Amino acid sequence: MTPEHWKKFVNLNSLIGREFTVPEEMDLSEVGADFEVLSEDQSIDEAKNYWPGIGVFLDGFIPVAGCSIGSGDPYFININDGENGPLYRVYHDQVNDSGYDRNIAVDVILENYQSLLDYACYYSVWSQDRNGNNTELFNGLLLEVAKKQVAELKLKKDRKKYWHDQSD
Repeated sequence: MTPEHWKKFVNLNSLIGREFTVPEEMDLSEVGADFEVLSEDQSIDEAKNYWPGIGVFLDGFIPVAGCSIGSGDPYFININDGENGPLYRVYHDQVNDSGYDRNIAVDVILENYQSLLDYACYYSVWSQDRNGNNTELFNGLLLEVAKKQVAELKLKKDRKKYWHDQSD
């Protein structure tokens, strides 16, 4: 069901479960997009068991990502576009067993799905203890959130050091 070019792209870049945020000004629909890439099993399930996947599958739309903020609007590629085709959002409330109007139900988010790599949210922040052991502090957080948390950790560490120095 899932095209080989998509599988290769996902596997090469370790995208399953990774989150992406496309800002409004970069989203061709001007809405903005927050989504997480689906595994192949999740994609099949979305296409066969849930709307809008059920309603758009026969037109070549393959669900590849789910909304991260709870809108219920999944993200798709279309097998008819081939490699480097667009990334689409299909509005779940615009597709039903009576059909859908593609001009209303489907929006192009990115002209080329491969450009989603520019909007990855995942990264890790590591800390090293006195013994040289690495510990992952954060994983998959938006940059702004992680920066704030790192700053708060540094502040706590500085306070602890200050109070320790004062008691000597």
